[in-house]
Amino acid sequence: MHKFALRLVVCTTLMLLTFAGSSVKATDLYNTMGQSVSSTQLLKDSTWTALSFMTSATDFTITGVTIPVKNVIGLSVGNVQVSLYTGDGTGSRPNAKIGSDLGTTPVSGFNNSAVYQDYAITGLNVTLSPSTKYYVVISASGIGSGSQDFLYLGLHSGAGGVTTGSLGYSESTNSGSSWTAPTDSSYVVGLVTAVPEPSTYALAAIATGLITALARRRKLA
Repeated sequence: MHKFALRLVVCTTLMLLTFAGSSVKATDLYNTMGQSVSSTQLLKDSTWTALSFMTSATDFTITGVTIPVKNVIGLSVGNVQVSLYTGDGTGSRPNAKIGSDLGTTPVSGFNNSAVYQDYAITGLNVTLSPSTKYYVVISASGIGSGSQDFLYLGLHSGAGGVTTGSLGYSESTNSGSSWTAPTDSSYVVGLVTAVPEPSTYALAAIATGLITALARRRKLA
């Protein structure tokens, strides 16, 4: 093998190993956690809420979701589920569920009716496509059908936080069979974190390696 080609292969391989071994910083695709709650959204067995977020021009792997929940009347039965849905329904509504639930937790864990308590789901590894709208759907099951059987999600109005590309939120009152058109008059208080796909860094390493090698070759010429 030509010496130049050999150097190029070695250089690129070392850079790929360096990128693969380094820690990748997570980014917020949606973050309204620091915003004040201006209104509330009911969470019931049949009433679900979906917060909209959008990826940038890069492939991402979703790593975590946090949703604050308030248990006003101290419910102790049932569960809260968090799921990922595509955003390609009619009018950019939630459409198809992606895989299994991102997480599920018992309602009894929200045991302080005076404040919102964070339901934080970490360690996720779900690949997202670039420049694509998605929804995080928050649902409940088994908490009862009485007039007082509900939890609260927080909403905030106006600008603030990370909501680039978000359509706001959508609501279903029939357990996800149909959804309202998304509205950005308010945003669900929550957080969606992700990291760029490793392939993104691999391509960057290859490109950098080629540019560096070519520059050195020109110097020597």
